[in-house]
Amino acid sequence: GLVTATDVVNYWQKVFETNGIPEARESSEYIVSFVLGAKTFQSLNSRSLHTPLTAVQEEQIQQLSNKRLERMPVQYVLGEWDFQDLTLKMRPPVFIPRPETEDLVSLVVEEESQKCEKNSGLCFPVPVPHPVILEIGCGSGAIALSLLCKLPQSQVVAVDKEKAAVDLTRENAHR
Repeated sequence: GLVTATDVVNYWQKVFETNGIPEARESSEYIVSFVLGAKTFQSLNSRSLHTPLTAVQEEQIQQLSNKRLERMPVQYVLGEWDFQDLTLKMRPPVFIPRPETEDLVSLVVEEESQKCEKNSGLCFPVPVPHPVILEIGCGSGAIALSLLCKLPQSQVVAVDKEKAAVDLTRENAHR
Protein backbone atom coordinates (compact mmCIF):
# COMPACT_ATOMS: atom_id res chain seq x y z
CA GLY A 1 0.00 0.00 0.00
CA LEU A 2 0.85 3.66 0.02
CA VAL A 3 3.16 4.72 2.84
CA THR A 4 3.84 8.18 4.21
CA ALA A 5 6.91 9.69 5.85
CA THR A 6 5.39 9.12 9.28
CA ASP A 7 4.68 5.45 8.45
CA VAL A 8 8.27 4.90 7.31
CA VAL A 9 9.77 6.65 10.35
CA ASN A 10 7.69 4.44 12.65
CA TYR A 11 8.61 1.30 10.70
CA TRP A 12 12.36 1.96 10.72
CA GLN A 13 12.30 3.02 14.35
CA LYS A 14 10.94 -0.44 15.23
CA VAL A 15 13.49 -2.18 13.00
CA PHE A 16 16.34 -0.18 14.55
CA GLU A 17 15.09 -0.85 18.09
CA THR A 18 14.75 -4.56 17.37
CA ASN A 19 18.35 -4.59 16.14
CA GLY A 20 19.71 -2.58 19.07
CA ILE A 21 20.56 0.51 17.01
CA PRO A 22 21.07 3.50 19.33
CA GLU A 23 18.86 6.56 18.86
CA ALA A 24 16.43 4.55 16.77
CA ARG A 25 13.77 7.26 16.46
CA GLU A 26 16.26 10.04 15.71
CA SER A 27 18.09 7.92 13.12
CA SER A 28 14.85 7.07 11.36
CA GLU A 29 13.70 10.71 11.36
CA TYR A 30 17.05 12.01 10.06
CA ILE A 31 17.10 9.50 7.20
CA VAL A 32 13.52 10.17 6.10
CA SER A 33 13.97 13.96 6.40
CA PHE A 34 17.17 13.81 4.37
CA VAL A 35 15.49 11.88 1.54
CA LEU A 36 12.61 14.40 1.58
CA GLY A 37 15.04 17.33 1.40
CA ALA A 38 14.61 18.64 4.95
CA LYS A 39 17.06 19.10 7.82
CA THR A 40 14.77 17.69 10.50
CA PHE A 41 11.59 15.67 10.64
CA GLN A 42 9.96 18.45 12.67
CA SER A 43 10.61 20.92 9.86
CA LEU A 44 8.54 18.90 7.37
CA ASN A 45 5.15 20.42 6.67
CA SER A 46 1.89 18.50 7.10
CA ARG A 47 1.61 17.87 3.38
CA SER A 48 5.08 16.27 3.24
CA LEU A 49 4.25 14.08 6.23
CA HIS A 50 1.03 12.74 4.76
CA THR A 51 1.81 12.53 1.03
CA PRO A 52 2.62 8.96 -0.05
CA LEU A 53 6.30 8.40 -0.75
CA THR A 54 7.46 7.57 -4.26
CA ALA A 55 9.12 4.26 -5.06
CA VAL A 56 12.43 6.13 -5.50
CA GLN A 57 12.12 7.75 -2.06
CA GLU A 58 11.27 4.40 -0.46
CA GLU A 59 14.31 2.81 -2.12
CA GLN A 60 16.62 5.63 -0.95
CA ILE A 61 15.31 5.30 2.60
CA GLN A 62 15.82 1.52 2.42
CA GLN A 63 19.43 1.90 1.25
CA LEU A 64 20.32 4.50 3.90
CA SER A 65 18.55 2.57 6.64
CA ASN A 66 20.46 -0.60 5.71
CA LYS A 67 23.70 1.33 6.28
CA ARG A 68 22.40 2.43 9.68
CA LEU A 69 21.54 -1.22 10.45
CA GLU A 70 25.23 -1.96 9.91
CA ARG A 71 25.83 0.51 12.78
CA MET A 72 27.23 3.20 10.50
CA PRO A 73 26.79 6.56 12.28
CA VAL A 74 23.91 8.56 10.85
CA GLN A 75 26.31 11.41 9.97
CA TYR A 76 28.18 9.06 7.62
CA VAL A 77 24.93 7.55 6.34
CA LEU A 78 23.73 11.01 5.28
CA GLY A 79 27.17 12.18 4.18
CA GLU A 80 26.73 15.53 5.90
CA TRP A 81 25.97 17.06 9.27
CA ASP A 82 25.13 20.48 10.65
CA PHE A 83 27.68 22.08 12.95
CA GLN A 84 26.99 25.55 14.29
CA ASP A 85 25.65 27.39 11.21
CA LEU A 86 27.43 25.19 8.67
CA THR A 87 26.47 22.02 6.85
CA LEU A 88 29.64 19.96 6.57
CA LYS A 89 30.39 16.91 4.46
CA MET A 90 31.12 13.84 6.58
CA ARG A 91 32.77 10.58 5.57
CA PRO A 92 34.88 7.89 7.16
CA PRO A 93 37.60 7.69 8.35
CA VAL A 94 37.35 11.35 9.46
CA PHE A 95 35.90 11.75 12.94
CA ILE A 96 32.46 13.26 13.42
CA PRO A 97 32.51 16.42 15.57
CA ARG A 98 31.10 15.83 19.03
CA PRO A 99 28.36 18.09 20.44
CA GLU A 100 30.84 19.42 23.02
CA THR A 101 32.92 20.76 20.16
CA GLU A 102 30.18 23.29 19.42
CA ASP A 103 30.52 24.48 23.03
CA LEU A 104 34.26 24.96 22.46
CA VAL A 105 33.61 27.15 19.41
CA SER A 106 31.07 29.20 21.38
CA LEU A 107 33.58 29.71 24.21
CA VAL A 108 36.29 30.95 21.84
CA VAL A 109 33.86 33.35 20.12
CA GLU A 110 32.65 34.62 23.52
CA GLU A 111 36.23 35.13 24.71
CA GLU A 112 37.08 37.13 21.59
CA SER A 113 33.97 39.31 21.90
CA GLN A 114 34.78 40.05 25.56
CA LYS A 115 38.28 41.17 24.57
CA CYS A 116 36.74 43.65 22.12
CA GLU A 117 34.22 44.93 24.72
CA LYS A 118 36.93 45.46 27.36
CA ASN A 119 39.07 47.31 24.86
CA SER A 120 36.25 49.59 23.66
CA GLY A 121 35.79 50.95 27.21
CA LEU A 122 39.32 52.38 27.34
CA CYS A 123 39.87 56.12 26.99
CA PHE A 124 42.42 55.50 24.30
CA PRO A 125 41.39 52.29 22.58
CA VAL A 126 44.25 49.92 21.95
CA PRO A 127 44.05 48.15 18.60
CA VAL A 128 43.14 44.51 19.16
CA PRO A 129 45.17 42.29 16.86
CA HIS A 130 43.23 39.92 14.68
CA PRO A 131 43.23 36.52 16.34
CA VAL A 132 45.40 33.84 14.83
CA ILE A 133 43.93 30.40 15.45
CA LEU A 134 45.70 27.09 14.95
CA GLU A 135 43.70 23.89 14.91
CA ILE A 136 45.75 20.73 15.15
CA GLY A 137 43.77 17.68 14.06
CA CYS A 138 41.20 19.47 11.91
CA GLY A 139 39.12 16.44 10.93
CA SER A 140 36.19 17.77 8.90
CA GLY A 141 37.20 21.38 9.55
CA ALA A 142 34.24 22.00 11.87
CA ILE A 143 36.13 24.09 14.44
CA ALA A 144 38.33 26.02 12.02
CA LEU A 145 35.54 26.84 9.58
CA SER A 146 33.04 27.78 12.31
CA LEU A 147 35.54 30.11 13.92
CA LEU A 148 36.41 31.65 10.57
CA CYS A 149 32.69 32.30 9.92
CA LYS A 150 32.06 33.76 13.37
CA LEU A 151 35.37 35.67 13.59
CA PRO A 152 35.94 36.75 9.98
CA GLN A 153 38.77 39.08 11.02
CA SER A 154 40.78 36.07 12.24
CA GLN A 155 43.40 34.01 10.50
CA VAL A 156 42.82 30.28 10.88
CA VAL A 157 45.30 27.53 10.13
CA ALA A 158 44.03 23.95 10.24
CA VAL A 159 46.36 20.95 10.02
CA ASP A 160 46.01 17.20 10.25
CA LYS A 161 48.36 14.30 9.68
CA GLU A 162 45.67 12.40 7.76
CA LYS A 163 45.28 13.32 4.10
CA ALA A 164 41.59 12.32 4.23
CA ALA A 165 40.97 14.93 6.94
CA VAL A 166 42.85 17.68 5.12
CA ASP A 167 40.95 16.86 1.91
CA LEU A 168 37.59 16.90 3.71
CA THR A 169 38.40 20.19 5.46
CA ARG A 170 39.39 21.70 2.12
CA GLU A 171 36.18 20.42 0.50
CA ASN A 172 34.09 21.86 3.35
CA ALA A 173 35.94 25.18 3.10
CA HIS A 174 35.09 25.43 -0.60
CA ARG A 175 31.40 24.78 0.16
